Amino acid sequence: MVCLFLFAPLALRTALCADVSLGLPGDGGKWVCNPHRIHQLYTNRSQSCVIMSIGSNNDFGYEESMQATFGSLCHIHTFDHTVAKPHPPDFVTYHDVGIAQKRAGKLRSLPELMDLAKAGLSAPHVEILKIDVEGCEF
Repeated sequence: MVCLFLFAPLALRTALCADVSLGLPGDGGKWVCNPHRIHQLYTNRSQSCVIMSIGSNNDFGYEESMQATFGSLCHIHTFDHTVAKPHPPDFVTYHDVGIAQKRAGKLRSLPELMDLAKAGLSAPHVEILKIDVEGCEF
């Protein structure tokens, strides 16, 4: 597994990380650092955990795994503007928008997507962010 760290605190945090693969094997599975901490942080708290999933291709295996792992502790938001007729599970809030450097048409910046995911919730930040979008691997 190759990791790219953009900020020094993330590198330190990742060095102390217990990676767990959540989701179906192959493209559906994603590595998550210390998922058990979600239960420790959000059980018996009034705040909500927020999970963002950018890119779905109408495959919600990752989101189903997140729901099975965290249950009602977390709100799951999926963003994908490329699916003509999305069929998300009931527990997923689906947004017909994608990610870009700046707003254009159905595209929004990462801070704008984060604000959408946290809207109406008592969540100070996004706990898990997954980005898997085709054509952006450069």
